[in-house]
Amino acid sequence: LNVCPDGTAPTYWDDIEPIFVARCGSCHSGPEPSVCSGSACFASHYEVNQWMSQICVNPQLPIGACNLIRILDGTMPKNLAGMMPVSEIELVEAWVNSGMLKGVNPGETGF
Repeated sequence: LNVCPDGTAPTYWDDIEPIFVARCGSCHSGPEPSVCSGSACFASHYEVNQWMSQICVNPQLPIGACNLIRILDGTMPKNLAGMMPVSEIELVEAWVNSGMLKGVNPGETGF
């Protein structure tokens, strides 16, 4: 499954960021990319998901893909392990499998 329910590929800003903020944001959201827990503000900064993980190293994976592995193995999110709805897990999986597309950040302007 590499698509959203409407048949499109999921993007970070449209589909994943709301999940990460709700489920991971208390530790992994912040004003700068590297000031959060584990030096990874992936819930508030798309580019952090592209950084190589310091946790998933065999094989070496980007943080976004490592997040999926940790969700699936129950080690994340802390205090909510096993509590993410299957629909959210499937959406994160589809995002990773379709190349972790960025989408349009609603906070960025074209100026």
